[in-house]
Amino acid sequence: MNSLTEQQPSDQYRANQNLVTHQSIERQLKAAVEQGDLELPVLPAVAMQVLELSNDPEASAAALAKLVQSDPSLASHIMRVANSAAYSGTSQMQTLQQAIARLGMQQITQFALAMTVGEALFKSDQSSQTMIASVWRTSLATGAWAREVARLLRENTEMAFLCGLLHDIGRPVALHAVLDLQSASGLSDEQQLVELTERYHQVIGVSLARRWQLPEPVIETINYLDDYFAAPSAARIVTIVHAARQIAVAIDAAEQPAESADGKLFSIASLNEPVFTELNLYEEDRLALDERVDTVDQLLAAMVL
Repeated sequence: MNSLTEQQPSDQYRANQNLVTHQSIERQLKAAVEQGDLELPVLPAVAMQVLELSNDPEASAAALAKLVQSDPSLASHIMRVANSAAYSGTSQMQTLQQAIARLGMQQITQFALAMTVGEALFKSDQSSQTMIASVWRTSLATGAWAREVARLLRENTEMAFLCGLLHDIGRPVALHAVLDLQSASGLSDEQQLVELTERYHQVIGVSLARRWQLPEPVIETINYLDDYFAAPSAARIVTIVHAARQIAVAIDAAEQPAESADGKLFSIASLNEPVFTELNLYEEDRLALDERVDTVDQLLAAMVL
């Protein structure tokens, strides 16, 4: 009896201390975000140059090849994607020039940007590996499906891919910020990690996009993804990205890339999302997207870091 009585104050004390620590972590994160003191990652120089090339109508394939070759790791990644099942067909490409000639500057530029941003933002340690990998795969899938939807709707596929890829860039930054604060406080709490990451990733993402001087449609996508009608100037692209994310999440929830969790053949055409009606994506359009599931999945397999 005495030992139980002695234990109860100790348990209550620890609970109170944990509560104080939780509150302190949230206050520190909120203050850092509001005051602009949160340490944000720097956009890699190669990614910045890739963005400049993508916005330059006079950019040449030679300039793109030279830029990619300046980063051996990036060049290796690009060739791996170009020679993946999604693109190579029956013949393997040996040089970047061959890859650019076959796939086009637009696709190679998109791959280069995805990989450089992925390296900058989606590095993980043991404590964040599962979460970061999941965010990265969803971001890649959203970019890939945004491009497919934009192609069907005859919209800007390059901008759709970029907005889809970067729509969640604040999440890994928020996650690492919370992990650092928890580590400094000697606390490990996954529930708080998830809650604070969810609460602050959007505002952090907008700050990061502005710091990187990303195009305004990217910033609007981060800010208005779940309220796409409110996007001031890029509502169409934001709506496309919202639809693409719905597709990406639904496919990821299935047991297999093309199969639903209940064992029935997964079909994008079977998804009943209001955003498809708003985009005038009719059943035949969604059936056309179904035909791209294998190709997108092969692309993701090649691009996952």
